[in-house]
Amino acid sequence: MSIFYNFISGKNVKATYFLSGFLREITPYIGDGFEKIIKKAQSRDDWDYILGRVDYYCKKPVQSLGDDTVRVCDIRRKDAASTYYFDLKEYMRPFPRDTRINFLPGDITHIPSVPSLTKSRPIEGNNANSVLLKLDKIRHFLWVNDALDYEDKVDRVIFRGKVPGKEKRVRFFEQYFGDERVDLGCTSRHGRQEWRTDKLTLREQLQYKWILALEG
Repeated sequence: MSIFYNFISGKNVKATYFLSGFLREITPYIGDGFEKIIKKAQSRDDWDYILGRVDYYCKKPVQSLGDDTVRVCDIRRKDAASTYYFDLKEYMRPFPRDTRINFLPGDITHIPSVPSLTKSRPIEGNNANSVLLKLDKIRHFLWVNDALDYEDKVDRVIFRGKVPGKEKRVRFFEQYFGDERVDLGCTSRHGRQEWRTDKLTLREQLQYKWILALEG
């Protein structure tokens, strides 16, 4: 099931993503393309919209990065998961190689003390130091053509994912597993036998009205 699932899941193909990342590693570093990118963006009809999005991602002018910055050229794959590393290096190519940044890979749920590039941030509070960047995009940015009308979907909540070791998920399963309003399944080989089930493709999940994301 696991090998076959990789071909029909509907998710982005990691082999293509990593091949592009490695090829980018061996091509010459640009380092001087920022002004060209800005000029091209300014010629677009949605330039004002772009500025609005930038203001959302980076909420205030960066004045001080603190004392623990790192040069972009010094970041190695061992410093972060490969998807974070390849995405960061792609976005930083227009900047000089010695550009200094604060970089926090992973699911960041706190607000850093200095402006830092991160994938996520708390939705409340003074979160301006969390500067959002499109990291781990192969997992989180996926557009699916959903041809099924909402009214025709199954009126239940669907969840598939790993449960063992995740306290909130365990508590949720203990309370709601078997409830007719939900369709819950643990895709891990570990944990309680009665919770285990096969993975579903994205198209199969979209047959339900509600998809549960047990995060945060």
